[in-house]
Amino acid sequence: MRNRRVGHTRQASLNFVRRVLPALLLVAAFPVYSGDDYKPEIIDRCIYHMGEFGVDAVDMCVRAEVAEAESLTAYPKSASAIIARCTEQMKSEGWAKIKACVDKIIGAKE
Repeated sequence: MRNRRVGHTRQASLNFVRRVLPALLLVAAFPVYSGDDYKPEIIDRCIYHMGEFGVDAVDMCVRAEVAEAESLTAYPKSASAIIARCTEQMKSEGWAKIKACVDKIIGAKE
């Protein structure tokens, strides 16, 4: 029984290192990500979803999510209520889903 517990602890420790190490490297390598309010949450979400695939996968995820979030700033002021509603509804899904929600609603109104 003790060997099983030690093996489980070792595996949990390896999983932790696989998820945290890329995050630390990413934040150290790309300090530009840590400036805005939404960027830390993007980093956390990308590490959680892509951390097992390595730093490059996390980096690609973060860059894509930041681009989607920043693209919403180009929308007209009249879309701010739609953006706020989609952000509230889809925030846990990521900025790509939020942008898709906004585009869908705006497209339906046109």
